[in-house]
Amino acid sequence: MNENDYKNTLEKIILSDQKKNDIANNIIITNNSTWLGSNKKYRSSGKQAAILIVSMLLVYAVIFTTLFVFNNEKNKPMFIDESNSSQETSKIDGHQTSEQPTSTLSDISFETTSVNEVSYPIESITFYLPNKNADGFTTMDYECESTPIKIVLKLVEKGALPEGSELNSVETIQNFKKVIIDMNATFAAGITSSGSTKEYLYMGSLVNTLLEYYDADEITLTVAGKILETGHNIYDLPLTKFTSSLEPIKADFYVPNDKADGFNVFNYEYDGTMEGLIKKLIELGALPKNTVVNSFKVEKDTIKIDLSSAFGNKLMSTGTAGEDMLVGSLVNTLIKCYGVKTVSFTVNGSIVKTGHNVYDYPLSMFGDLTSSVGPIKADFYVPNDKANGFNVFNYEYDGTMEGLIKKLIELGALPKNTVVNSFKVEKDTIKIDLSSSFGNKLKSTGTAGEYMLVGSLVNTLIKCYGVKTVSFTVNGKIVETGHIKYDFAYSFFKNTN
Repeated sequence: MNENDYKNTLEKIILSDQKKNDIANNIIITNNSTWLGSNKKYRSSGKQAAILIVSMLLVYAVIFTTLFVFNNEKNKPMFIDESNSSQETSKIDGHQTSEQPTSTLSDISFETTSVNEVSYPIESITFYLPNKNADGFTTMDYECESTPIKIVLKLVEKGALPEGSELNSVETIQNFKKVIIDMNATFAAGITSSGSTKEYLYMGSLVNTLLEYYDADEITLTVAGKILETGHNIYDLPLTKFTSSLEPIKADFYVPNDKADGFNVFNYEYDGTMEGLIKKLIELGALPKNTVVNSFKVEKDTIKIDLSSAFGNKLMSTGTAGEDMLVGSLVNTLIKCYGVKTVSFTVNGSIVKTGHNVYDYPLSMFGDLTSSVGPIKADFYVPNDKANGFNVFNYEYDGTMEGLIKKLIELGALPKNTVVNSFKVEKDTIKIDLSSSFGNKLKSTGTAGEYMLVGSLVNTLIKCYGVKTVSFTVNGKIVETGHIKYDFAYSFFKNTN
């Protein structure tokens, strides 16, 4: 075999041109050396050696080619392009992974990983979660994949973020220790529909957890690439760590209106604690003085609160409408502030029982009595047969002042066609203006009848609304009869017998 024969044979072997030339030259040199000697037997030995070497190289080539085909079937590359010496970098879920190409056969990797199959190490990560009193945060360490997407999902699982919240993207600026995150629309919907306190706790859990994870100083948050605006905040500035105790925040406070048939809503700032919220309701006249929070906790979507005797005493001494206003102010304010669905309360650890209700179940949002929360019961005072006292009947009515007056007319305690022109509740007094029918009847009756007529009205309103006095006018004017001038507020009428 000459030099060309060896080269042609080696063309079938997958080797670099340089290696082929080296092998061929070595064989030719060996073969030539056999011809320089005088003994011809070396000539055949040289040929045999060359054939043996070529055979071994062919076997090696077949084995190597088989391995190459086998790996190609698995979509796994066998060879690495040695001409590409640059480092390849990919970004998966906010983390960079690098692969440095190798140039030696022994360093070739036969395994590749697709993006969808990427897994991250399980690590112990610190999570910030709302505490039981919903007035700050507690930290818990959980095993979790070390990736921000999984961290956000873990916060959702623990109830620290709205259900369905997901992370769209995250970007870190390490030199400045900044993090930029973009959340999905479900997160925004959950935050927006929450009360001010729950919003604070949601945002604090997310921000504090990611700040700790990235060892960053601030986080900029967007939703679908836009600034998040809720009813309480506009998140257009970077967020730093939320404090473990709540800062002054604004909330909606529900206060009974002048007619005691619905609520006025005022947006005021308070210190962010349950005690501060109750104190504000007292200042607004919605709760009795000296009401104190003994304890409270948030369990899923329910607040359980225990209050002092001052609240219970007021509740048991007021009428049905006043009772609804008192409980409604508490329940509605807590629901809107904390973003829960129901509120249950006790007084000094015991269930409260009034003449109208047993409060042994969670209460949902109260509507205005005019739109009606449903028929309620009240005590109606009706003159007895001797006109020297009152019979008391407990009947249902629709919860409105108009419905109450209508019931008194049905029972014969007030004249037909009596209409409520207007009324309002000022502190502990109801001021009501009635139509001419009431005034005409009042002026045409005797002293005993006059006492029974006014007493039925005053006593029923006091018991129903939980006030102390009632003053009335007719078509906006003070009423004067032959017996008395009604220019002052009346307290409860007693039986004359």
